[in-house]
Amino acid sequence: MWHSTDLPTAGAAYAAAPPLQPEPPAPPGPPGPWRSPLPACDRVLVDRLSDVLDVIVAMGPASATDGQIGQVTLLERIINAAAGLRAEVSVAFADATIDEHRDQGVSARWVGRGVSDELGLARRVSPQHAAADMRLARQLDVRFPILGRLLRVGDVSERVAAVVARECQHLNDELAHRVDTELSRQLVGLGVGKAEAAARYLAIGLDEAGFLERHTRAAEQRGVSMRPVADGMVRISGLVPMRDGVAAYGTLDRAARDARSNGDERPLDHLRADLFVDLLSGRRTRPGVNIEFNITIPAESLLGNDTAPGVIPGYGPIPATWARELLDTIAHQPDTADTNTTSGTGVAVWLRRVFTDPADDTVSAVDQHRRRFHPHVARWIRARDANICRMPVCDRDHDLDLDHVDPYRHSHDSAVANGQLACQSYNQIKELPGWTVTKHPDRDRPNAPMLTITTPTGRTYTAPTPPVFGPGTRRTSAR
Repeated sequence: MWHSTDLPTAGAAYAAAPPLQPEPPAPPGPPGPWRSPLPACDRVLVDRLSDVLDVIVAMGPASATDGQIGQVTLLERIINAAAGLRAEVSVAFADATIDEHRDQGVSARWVGRGVSDELGLARRVSPQHAAADMRLARQLDVRFPILGRLLRVGDVSERVAAVVARECQHLNDELAHRVDTELSRQLVGLGVGKAEAAARYLAIGLDEAGFLERHTRAAEQRGVSMRPVADGMVRISGLVPMRDGVAAYGTLDRAARDARSNGDERPLDHLRADLFVDLLSGRRTRPGVNIEFNITIPAESLLGNDTAPGVIPGYGPIPATWARELLDTIAHQPDTADTNTTSGTGVAVWLRRVFTDPADDTVSAVDQHRRRFHPHVARWIRARDANICRMPVCDRDHDLDLDHVDPYRHSHDSAVANGQLACQSYNQIKELPGWTVTKHPDRDRPNAPMLTITTPTGRTYTAPTPPVFGPGTRRTSAR
């Protein structure tokens, strides 16, 4: 935790800063923005917020990088805490307005009207934006009180709170409270993508039928759109059901990787984009490629005895029903890879056992029976790291490198414990001066060490081994 004593004094750091220019006088109008004189206690609250704003406006960057990172850390917490306070104040304002309307005899259909409009005017955002934030504030107040408190003290961001609430829309209040209890304390330090996937995983497991009903309604909104972007480019977007989208992207990705293997030097992103255009414009036919789906799913769910979700790397949690249907569909498709086979017996479906620690769901072992091209160690690392980058708050879950924690040139160690999944950025910056990654072996789980990342400013960030279904999905209730 940073305190003001950790930073240079204002006089030392900002002596050369230009003086702030006073704002122009307000146009003539009613005396002050208040409908009536504020009570003394309220006036104190408003004045204190004004003082905080004055301090931030007058402040400049610290002189040293260590102090600058300290400022960034605290400013981010201030932004989060301010959003939490704004949500709390908005709920209080809405409730007070509703009470006023009822006392004034306003018709029931008009009670509460104008709340979002006045909040929007005060915040200088649209009424629709203010209404959406008001809905989130209500959910934090009623359905996710623990998450609301974390936002209130600045430990999570408003975006994280919003995606958790959105993924739980189909849950009743009781189930939403269970997600709040199970998930909220695991959210601190997670990025938006990891928080979203964790919330979806828990929400699907608690009410699979409700999620499937949401999906049925969402599928009615499927479509394709195009919009211009800068520099003579366009963005073509398709909103389609998950199974179709994963299959379509898998075809593009596999074809692009095959092209690279055959000597095409274009980057994978370029290859995928060019194949996308060629296929849709009819310049080439559908590539005959094998698509590999990796689905991590509890054995009981695979057998139909449980509703705990599965996880597809690159997409995230899916209902157990979908996982079973997808595997059944794949198993009964003709095997187009073998031109000498015409019996249509289906493509191969491989099952690999992943053993987890019952205490915290981290991977403790992986079945050693393997397919060609995929060494056992690589499969173990991908399963243990839940197919996502180990860098804290990084949400990258595709095109990941199998990286040595202790560089191979020094350690010559390619064992499971020295491996990690890393996005290209993380893989590269850890080699820069001042960056170090340290393993902390666990005697009970020697192949699942916690990592500590130290940055050039001397700060440390921990990266614990995630549970098998991704960060935030660790079960905290009694089993």
